[in-house]
Amino acid sequence: MKASSESPPHNDCEARLIVENMPGFAWSAGQDGKLRYVNQRFADYTGKRIEDFNRGPSVASFGRTDVLHPDDVADTLNAVSHSVATGDPYVVEHRVRRFDGTYRWFRVSAVRIRDLHSQEIGWYGVDIDIDDQKRTDDALRHSEQRLNRLIETLPAMVWRATPDGEPDYINSRLANYTGRGLDGIGRGPEDLGRTLDDLVKLKVQNAMVHQDDLDAAAQAWGRAHETGALDLTARLRGADGSYRWFQARAEPMRDEAGRIVHWYGVAVDIDDRKRAEDALRKSEQELRSIVDALPQTIVVLGPDGTGLYANRPLLDYTGLTMEQLLTPDSRGNPVLFHPDDWARLQDERRQGLARSMPFEIEWRVRRKDGQYRWFLVQYHPLRDEQGRIFRWYAGGTDIDDRKRAEEALRATQAKLSRASKIATVSELAASIAHEISQPLAALVANGHAIQRWLSAEPPNLERAGRTAERVIRDGNAAAEVVNRIRALFKRTDLTRTPLDLNEVIREVNRLMADEVAARSVGIETDLADDVPPILADRVQMQQVIVNLVRNGVEAMESEESHPKMLKIRSRRDGTNSVLIEIRDQGSGLEDVERVFEPFFTTKKTGMGMGLAISRWIVEAHQGRLWATSNTPRGAVFSFTLPIASSAS
Repeated sequence: MKASSESPPHNDCEARLIVENMPGFAWSAGQDGKLRYVNQRFADYTGKRIEDFNRGPSVASFGRTDVLHPDDVADTLNAVSHSVATGDPYVVEHRVRRFDGTYRWFRVSAVRIRDLHSQEIGWYGVDIDIDDQKRTDDALRHSEQRLNRLIETLPAMVWRATPDGEPDYINSRLANYTGRGLDGIGRGPEDLGRTLDDLVKLKVQNAMVHQDDLDAAAQAWGRAHETGALDLTARLRGADGSYRWFQARAEPMRDEAGRIVHWYGVAVDIDDRKRAEDALRKSEQELRSIVDALPQTIVVLGPDGTGLYANRPLLDYTGLTMEQLLTPDSRGNPVLFHPDDWARLQDERRQGLARSMPFEIEWRVRRKDGQYRWFLVQYHPLRDEQGRIFRWYAGGTDIDDRKRAEEALRATQAKLSRASKIATVSELAASIAHEISQPLAALVANGHAIQRWLSAEPPNLERAGRTAERVIRDGNAAAEVVNRIRALFKRTDLTRTPLDLNEVIREVNRLMADEVAARSVGIETDLADDVPPILADRVQMQQVIVNLVRNGVEAMESEESHPKMLKIRSRRDGTNSVLIEIRDQGSGLEDVERVFEPFFTTKKTGMGMGLAISRWIVEAHQGRLWATSNTPRGAVFSFTLPIASSAS
């Protein structure tokens, strides 16, 4: 397509279209500053007409102060006054309020126009929206300020250098320490043309680095170009002429072709650390001398138990060198230890190190003459500030004489143990006698009842038969009690089945109904419906509840108060246990713990074994039995048992 050879018409209509649609605010003002024209874009933005601006002074109209941010009005009026008075171009940046009340930054430019006869016509101007640019510039400026503050406040000396090592920036901390500015640290014209190593050596020699560290500094810079990183520890001279140790590190910034553009480095003062390390080394040497003089074997180990040091007494005792002692073969160092202790030693030592807590082990160590002696070795960890173990210290003490004395003591204790077992047999006999006294008494009573029924005229065979059945039941109960007590004292496994304790409580109430009634005592039960089953031996659970119920009934027997009431309560205790409580209104307990001791009793005819056996049974079922005082009088015996896993 051919371009038209005709020029576009330049008429007032097209000019107005250009002005109205340009990406900014176009306006004109008279010589006196009164606005004569604003384009529609400006009117739409501000929501005002030209008449609104021309109601005030001309300078205010020219500056359009009605829509300016209050903080920008003074500067704008100053610029207007200057341009109107001198005819200089009017240039200002200010914030203009939009019709919705928000402000945006604009750059305003205007010039004075003259006609062909050099007569002043007025002012023509344009406002360009620069709000996004201003915000970007402000953000960049704030970012640079934060970065500068960061660099200037870092507890380190920061610097930047050209590819050949010429510093072109240093922070104030570096300048203050050296007492020199960038010119004092950089190289002079006489150094141009030198190699980097020579330049660095000459520069640090004249400026900062200690004479004894010059070679290390030059070598570090040489390696930096090979490895791409500078790492140097050296003494730098301060403004007062003193030297301090610094750790300097630098890395290069490269262009797209991989060429170094700048080196960025930081130097951190480590003088205090270096002095502390020197003092620590001296202290370690002194401590090592002390440790070697101690009459005890000492070994220093790493976090994993690897040997790091052994003191002189251990080397003299074993006849081994430090290398032989600390670098054992793949089996460890079994030649040092008695064969019977080796496997146990390895296991206990591994477990002790894994627990990360102090521990001790006893073993026999072979002396250089081939004899073995017992040692007690105590391990203590040393931790860093974060609590991590970085050293183990093991001290060995010869306890061979003590071990021989202990063996003699054990022989004596074995003799005493036999005497104790004899006493235990007596205790077991008393326990069995106590527990089967009730079934045997029932047997005798039922035997007399059978005689009465058979001696009657005519004999009551039906009643005699039922009584004979109770004789058999009581005989079996006595046998079961004996078997369970024997199992309890022999620590054999119990026969445990899922058991409903509420049902056991009801059985005990039926079994003891006659005995309880004869003592004028009533039993009140409060059994929860949601009590889950437990894993237990039924007969032994009956024993426990019978003992506790009988104990409560007998405690109230001498009381004159009426009614005498024994309360039995069952509840679920938390999520894993069942709780049983038996409350009486008797004379109470003076010592709630001593009542569980064997052979202790507060009753004239008691043997003091019932509560002891009950506690043994409950604890054998992983439960707990205890006693407390009742309010206002009496005692409460409570026990808990774990719920069967399938019920929990």
